[in-house]
Amino acid sequence: MIEAALRAHLIEQDSLRPYLATWNGSLAVFNQEAPPDTDPGWRFQYGRIVFMVDMTGDPERKVGATLTVDVMCEKEVQDPNVLEPIVRELIDGYFFVQDGNTMSARWRKSNYFVEANDKIFGVTLSFDLLAFPKTETSSPDPVLALNTWSGRELARKLDKTVTVIGHNDEILGAWKPTAENPAIYWRISQITKCSWIPDTFNAIWQDATLMGHVFASDVNTELSICRVIDNMLQRAEYLILDDGSPIFVDRNIKVLTSSDPLRTGQISVVGSYGILREHPHADPIQHITTRGEYHG
Repeated sequence: MIEAALRAHLIEQDSLRPYLATWNGSLAVFNQEAPPDTDPGWRFQYGRIVFMVDMTGDPERKVGATLTVDVMCEKEVQDPNVLEPIVRELIDGYFFVQDGNTMSARWRKSNYFVEANDKIFGVTLSFDLLAFPKTETSSPDPVLALNTWSGRELARKLDKTVTVIGHNDEILGAWKPTAENPAIYWRISQITKCSWIPDTFNAIWQDATLMGHVFASDVNTELSICRVIDNMLQRAEYLILDDGSPIFVDRNIKVLTSSDPLRTGQISVVGSYGILREHPHADPIQHITTRGEYHG
């Protein structure tokens, strides 16, 4: 899923070089299992990092996957107490993108251990993984409208590059949102019948509730961006969908100051939009004969 992106990220980190051994010229970072100690690729066997992603959890967009990272050190050569904060900083809060899949890691706990031979000391870091699946679907698409608006209008207003998760397909590997390069993720939490526009012969009207997840370097920056989004959408009143029709933004936008950006999102937007009805095809009337009288 994201294992290759995670390993590529870790083996490029200069902060790990003083502490890790190398294997075949690369830092000793492995997915699931390290090569045997007798492998000729080794010169020294420790320190090393072995990680595993467990994807057996909830398939929905919830914290169901976990990442465990074992950092193993040779006694009196490397110190797991030194390596633990370095490794945690290199993973916690990062987004990993691979094969169209995006996941973010959040540190949960660290447990220190000593192996039976009393020569290898280490620490196991545990992270929750949260999936950010692509939420753009079929036309007319409210998520696509907000994604496009965020990448253009919001970025222009903030005068920053805004990474739109699930929309910027060129993003690969590992990256972390910052105040100068924030990120946003839009998803639909529910779709209901429109509360204020009645259906017509040509259109069915719906309300879509969209949740926005804003990521930056700190909570204050994230909430500041949420307030900018609120102000901009209040003024815009509507956005244009991919089929050229409008989606009207309800002014009751909610900025949720205490919500978790990973799990819940900090801003809620309701948009009303129409879906064109598909009427059955009817053949034109043919062979029409008219009869009339002329009175000069």
